[in-house]
Amino acid sequence: MSCYVNTVNGPVSPGELGITLMHEHLAELNNSMKRCYADWFHADIFLEKIKPVFQKAKKYGLSTYVDQTAVNMGRDIRFIKRVSESCDVNIVAATGLFFYEESWQIDKPYEEISELFIGTLKRAARAPILRREC
Repeated sequence: MSCYVNTVNGPVSPGELGITLMHEHLAELNNSMKRCYADWFHADIFLEKIKPVFQKAKKYGLSTYVDQTAVNMGRDIRFIKRVSESCDVNIVAATGLFFYEESWQIDKPYEEISELFIGTLKRAARAPILRREC
């Protein structure tokens, strides 16, 4: 496929994207809460609650969902992939940071931070871009 959009489940032709929600957030999961309170977020329960929402949206033609949740907003790429598979919807996931600076960033050169995101894209996520050949 020479022209595609990367989703969490692989490349999709632009013609298959259909109706798309362009700037959404599945879940903003505070990382401190997740670390301190293991029972704070129950992915299985949350997934069961959002399935009917996606089912209803699909009745109105939704095919693709662009999740803009940044890493420091608690993005969980494995959970996003589960939602995509369970709800049969294309999800394009973003990477990067929300606009504010965090303490761990203060002494890091931008090249090192960039490598973190590039590594994320290579390992688990797909870059939310449309190939230029389109």
